Amino acid sequence: MKQLVAYNNDPLMKAGIVANIKKKIADGQMEHGTYGTFYGSEGITRGCAVFLATGQTRGAHSYAEREYGIPEELYRYLDRIFEGLVNSPPADEEWPIKFHEAITPGADLSMVAPKFRLWIVQDMLRHEHVWRKHDTKNEYAQKVVDVLNQTAAFLKQWIETGVYDIDTADAARIAARAAVDAAEYAAVYAAASIAVYASADTAANPAYTAASIAVYAARAAAYATRAASIAVYAAVDAARAATDAAAYEAARAAVYAAADAAAYEAARAAVYAAADAAENDFYIRCSEKLLALLREAPIAREIEA
Repeated sequence: MKQLVAYNNDPLMKAGIVANIKKKIADGQMEHGTYGTFYGSEGITRGCAVFLATGQTRGAHSYAEREYGIPEELYRYLDRIFEGLVNSPPADEEWPIKFHEAITPGADLSMVAPKFRLWIVQDMLRHEHVWRKHDTKNEYAQKVVDVLNQTAAFLKQWIETGVYDIDTADAARIAARAAVDAAEYAAVYAAASIAVYASADTAANPAYTAASIAVYAARAAAYATRAASIAVYAAVDAARAATDAAAYEAARAAVYAAADAAAYEAARAAVYAAADAAENDFYIRCSEKLLALLREAPIAREIEA
């Protein structure tokens, strides 16, 4: 397989792409949630980050790899993070510009994706204490932690050797499937428990509600390990879910401590605000980490030669 070389080692290509993104944003062509929608009454097409960079409304991720020498997976991260920044202007419109500016023409970007996935996995492990706290029957937390650690080891091996070991990847996928199954069972149990307690009280038991949130985060983490081992980008959403769960759990305490309806509604609003803040913070951190990895990417060997 021919080695990809960023921007085909052409500084003018990079300059043209960045200039085109800036022009499209200035012309009001940036829009979240679509790869490209034509507005006939205005005679304009609006779209997401990959549309801004490629002008393509279909197959833009693979187009970028084929035409720009930027791995398709990185363009999927560009896309997912852009959508995650929807509530963080002007960071959303700055993101596709910064992404392309961070890449050096002639760079070898092949190890950026596994390094970013490793960071995602390690970031999720910060929430281990939340899963363990609510996994009172030891149904899923240890399995999720084990598979995250297994996936981290696989990614480290890939990064250190430059070799994608299919057997190690398959083992990680199998372990992740078991963790997902365990977490799914726990989620069903928690959901049933909430229903029972809700029928006996005017509000769902906060401990069980928190448990269901933790289970959801653990399920997301388990799915993320599968994503990390088979080169898809759901890991970003999964880690965001884990981040939200921690913030959501902390904020919910205020809801159940409220003494009257007005305080309850105010506290409830604070829950969602905390979750939104956690999500926005996560995507900002994702963007900063990916930019750092892009800047650090070495020049391709064939260029150095």
